[in-house]
Amino acid sequence: MWRILYIVSTLRRCGPTRQLFNLVKYLNRNLFLPQILTLSAEPQDSMEKDFTRIGVLVQSLRFSHLLGLFYAREVFTRTVASIEPDVVHTSGLRADTLARKYLADLPRLLTVRNYPFLDYPQKFGKIRGHLMAQFHIQVIRNSPVSVACSQSVAEMFHRNLGLSSLHVIHNGVDMDIFQLDQSKKTLLRQKYNVASDHTVFLSVGSLAARKSPQIIIEAFRKVGLRRGTLIFVGDGPLASLLQQKAQADTNIIFAGQQSCVSDFLQMSDFFVSVSLAEGLPNAVLEAMACGLPCILSDIEPHREILSFDQKAGKITPVGDVEKLANVIDELAKITKMDYESMSKAARGIVHNHFSAQKMSEKYQDVYKKLTQLRTISCIGK
Repeated sequence: MWRILYIVSTLRRCGPTRQLFNLVKYLNRNLFLPQILTLSAEPQDSMEKDFTRIGVLVQSLRFSHLLGLFYAREVFTRTVASIEPDVVHTSGLRADTLARKYLADLPRLLTVRNYPFLDYPQKFGKIRGHLMAQFHIQVIRNSPVSVACSQSVAEMFHRNLGLSSLHVIHNGVDMDIFQLDQSKKTLLRQKYNVASDHTVFLSVGSLAARKSPQIIIEAFRKVGLRRGTLIFVGDGPLASLLQQKAQADTNIIFAGQQSCVSDFLQMSDFFVSVSLAEGLPNAVLEAMACGLPCILSDIEPHREILSFDQKAGKITPVGDVEKLANVIDELAKITKMDYESMSKAARGIVHNHFSAQKMSEKYQDVYKKLTQLRTISCIGK
């Protein structure tokens, strides 16, 4: 049995952590023994209990961000050595950096979940974000195996940096959790006080500038649906401002951070994502798995998803309120037959191309190759 050590900053409940959970949930436990090492103390919204529930050992070094980058060597290397991993799999700037500096002799890979020069400046500010992106790119270049979570991300690295060595393993959705169940819709709308006869548009994710939630609100208001509801699931720096602006709109609901997002997917009709940048958005894939046709901004990862079946959604120009309003209005009026066709196409995309089990199997193939190479190397010595 091979020990796979996953190193991440924390297990905060977010897209990358859910992808890690999907990966280890479907590992062949006859071949692989997973263990997780987190660098910092777990936040309040940690998924640590989810991992331990499926038999994954989690250990934390509880570093501060500064300590974790500059003074970690002794504790970090001693801890990793005690685990004796056959493969080290990292994700994120801090984990990738530490593995590169101190674990160069171990078989290792990293997963790239965004294009740093797009993502970091939006998250951390223009100057700091650009410097972080430059640093992370160098780490990625020096990784023996780098995996991109989408073809779009891999192509951005190739087109802008000439880096063509990234493997592509698409993010995956746990089909056991995210699936179409029309029988729940009425009960869930009653539970969350949403009108049963309304067309419900849902947005899930951080209420931050990168996600452009204000564009969705403006477009929804412009349409003026009498029987329509817009729901935001998530929290973020723009939450208070958006709630103040929409406080007079009784058909705009801010549900906050939710542990059971699938409830909101099951009771909604359409999913809206108008992000400025993404890697491969989990929220979109989970919505599609639940049969929700999607309205998506015109960015590469969104186009990549819909390239598998254009009937599953609509693409709108980035930041264009008028065009988004037109699409919302159009979809609110479609026939039941057309809706069912879109819903079927959305489910088909995820089932055929983005299941968690398929994603995990592809990573397991990489682990096998790395362990085989290590065995050959040891024999050669």
